[in-house]
Order: sequence, then structure tokens, then C-alpha cells
Amino acid sequence: MGGAIKIGQSTPVQSLDPAFALGPADLSVASCVFEGLVAFRPGSYELENVLAEEFTPSDDGLTIHFKLKSGIAFHGGYGELTAEDVKYTFERVAGLTEPAIESPYVGDWSPYLKEVRVLGPLEGEIVLNTLFSPLYRTTLPLLSGLVLCKKALEERGDEFATKPIGTGPYEVVEFTPDQQVVVKPFEGYSGAGAPAQFEEIAFIATTDAAAVQASLSSGDLDIAMIEPAQVERLKTTEGLIVDEFSSLGFVWIAVNLTHPALKDVRVRQALRLAVDVPAVLATAYEGVAEQASSIIAPVTGIGVWADAPKYDRDVDAAKALLKEAGSEGLELELTVLSSGIYPTIAQLVQASLGEAGVTVRINPQDDATYWSADAAELARRQLTLVEFGGLPDPYFQMQWFTSDQIGTYNMQNWSNADFDRLHVEAAQTSGDEARTAKYVEMARLMDESAAMIWLVWPPRIWAHRTLLNPAFTPYGEVAVRGFASA
Repeated sequence: MGGAIKIGQSTPVQSLDPAFALGPADLSVASCVFEGLVAFRPGSYELENVLAEEFTPSDDGLTIHFKLKSGIAFHGGYGELTAEDVKYTFERVAGLTEPAIESPYVGDWSPYLKEVRVLGPLEGEIVLNTLFSPLYRTTLPLLSGLVLCKKALEERGDEFATKPIGTGPYEVVEFTPDQQVVVKPFEGYSGAGAPAQFEEIAFIATTDAAAVQASLSSGDLDIAMIEPAQVERLKTTEGLIVDEFSSLGFVWIAVNLTHPALKDVRVRQALRLAVDVPAVLATAYEGVAEQASSIIAPVTGIGVWADAPKYDRDVDAAKALLKEAGSEGLELELTVLSSGIYPTIAQLVQASLGEAGVTVRINPQDDATYWSADAAELARRQLTLVEFGGLPDPYFQMQWFTSDQIGTYNMQNWSNADFDRLHVEAAQTSGDEARTAKYVEMARLMDESAAMIWLVWPPRIWAHRTLLNPAFTPYGEVAVRGFASA
């Protein structure tokens, strides 16, 4: 077994209750502490059994029979895993337990989950109301499929988020808010999945890019995500290796089509033609990112619109459209996060729109203000620079653009009945090819609206010490349980 390692994460861990985890930082720790019935094989989208000894979907896809491996212990002396824990975990996220919780991941299960039937101490059935294809790519292998201890949840309540109980090879020994989480091997680990490889792992919040670079160079961090501007320097730093990946995320400018200044599609089309996307790629991303032409990144594998248009910049055409729409001398506000790479992108957008005669005022906001915007604030905004992460199924990315997300995450305030219908249909369709056809049709509707100006599928870039042999998902997130000493 290796010694202690330190992992730098660009955001602090917020919650280790998978029902309320907020992003990759939380998932990195949770995947060490908890396990699911199944998981992705390292570096692929293929499923393998973990807690499940048997995992058998029915021919119609509406029932999944599972049998748990025996003798799987929970941390903290909470006894052995049973089918009742599986039932409680899944139904809790779906909002079927009492009292119902309001998990942001309810859509990973609801309205598709009818119930989990317990057939014996180690045996049960997942029963669906309708076919739900994303179950095997976003729900069961990831956060919403991690199985929790019912007794610990009921006893610990809100404390479970910082004092979690799972069956994984590591257990949490320290949780310092906004700073770090430390895990150590669970001595009673059953061996259902990959065992612990290190005596200790510290997940450290490292929000300052310069500090990350210094810590990697000095050995105070063993691995961390880095920014594009740091790639060349760290590639030539002795003792470090840089790994670059395409991600499932997407960065775009949300154009609020309900705002009076932006209701005319010609105005939105003009903005799309005027934004200098290549300048964003070259300057903000140092040429290491891929220009986005639609919402679903190629690495997703399903739902990719291979022939999606990339609009060449045409300032003259943009000016003509603005004149035709009677919107010459347009003045707009661009809301943007005040941290990281976003102010640089905003300045580039401001300059390029200025060349088309559009005056842009940048409104920088801290994370708390930006993400806590209510429906009234979202209706007031005109342009918003946004980055969302993704999961390995288009369902997850597309769900934030449905009509019921207006006022929450649908920052364009865009509503399209055909899009909403296709979102439901695609989830209930089997076969990658058939599903892709529906998602491409949805992407075409987004393109026609001109309410989203796609900028980039951002890369995931990691630097690590040569003494560490890390593992990654196909889309560039760390797979910590696959880490080993080099």
C-alpha cells in the first residue's frame, strides 16, 4: 500500500450526501466512501458489478433484479448492507420516502422509479414506471446510484453530509469545511470493488491557480487540475506529468429571449455571428480547448450532432441583421462569474460585440450571488456567460433547457414544446442510434432559437507527480479508486 497523497480540487467539498453533492469535488470523495450496485469499468462506459453479485434487467427494461454480495460491512459498526438500504437510498433521491427530500438529482430517478421491492435480505427489484435508458449511464453508475446506510442517515440527519457512512474502501476521518477532507482505509472493507491503495488521501480545496502550480512543483500536492495557461510550463517541470482530456462540460452565452431587447431572433443571430469564438479559444484557453458547435460534447458518445454548424464570424452580416431588426446601437449587460477564466472570456466577448456596434457592460458576480439568482433575476438578465458540467448521457445535459427549468437553470428563459416532448421520448427510447437521432433533433431546435451561443467544450487538464499513477474517466475526471503508486 502506498503512503499519503494530496489531491488538489478547484472547489471545496460541500456535501458527502450523494443526494445533495454539488459537483466533481464531492463525487471524487464520495466514490471512495460509497459504492453502487454497478459502476463504470475504469476508463470506459461499460458497467461492472460492485455491490451486486447479480444485476439482471428484464427484457422490457422495466424491472432490474439484483442480488447483493454477502458480508458487505458499513463503516462505523453500522452492520451489513441489505436490500432495505438499497430501497431507501434510491427511493429517497426519487422523493418517495417520508418525509420527502428535495434532491437536485430527483430527475435521475423520478418520475421513472415506481419502487424498489425487497425480496429478501440481499435481494430486490428496481421497478420502473416506464423505460428509462439514462439509468445505466447517469444514475446507477454515478452519484444517484451510490448506496447509503439507512440507519446512519436516520440517526445522523444533516450531519451525514460531513460524517458519511458507506461500504467503500475509505472512510472519512476529517472534514474541514472549505479546506479539506481526509480519508483513510476502512479496516473492515469487504472487497466488493477496488481496495484502498493509500494509507491516507487528502482532498484539498485549491482555488488559486498560482498556488496550485507552486504546490505541484514543490511536491505539496500530488495531483491537481490546472488551467490552460499553465500547461506548457508544467509540462517542462521535472517530476511532473500533464494529462489533457476532453470533457462533458460546455460553455455558452445564454441569451434571454424574453427580454425586450432580445426577443427578435435576428438580434440573437447577429450576436452569434459577432462573437469571436476563435479569439476565446486562443486567448482564454491557450488553444487547448475545442470549439463547441452544440450542447453535447463528442466524448459523450451518444447524442452527438456531428454536423452541427460552427458559425464563422461575420461582423458585416451581424450589423445588417441588427439594422434590419431596428436594433442599431444596442446596449446589453453580460453577467459573469468574477473568478477564474470567466472575466477574460467576458472581455473578449465585449470587444468582439463592440466591433458590431453592440455596447456590452460586464456585470461580474461572486459565486454565491451568481448561482443564487431567482426567477426574477434571471428574467432581468440579458446575456449570461455560463459553464455547466455534464454526465455520460445527453439526458443530463438537456434537462436544464426544458420549460420547467425556466427560473432555475434555463437561463435563456427558452420554452419549446417539441424540445420538451423529445426530452421525454429520448429517455424512454432504447438503442444508442435511435436516441442520438432524437437528441440531434433537440440540438437543432436549440440552434434555431439562437438563444445559446456555444463557445467551447472545456478541457480537463491535470498535472501529477511522477510517483503517482492516476486513473481518469473517459471525460477527464479523476477516478481516485483507480489511483496507484507508480
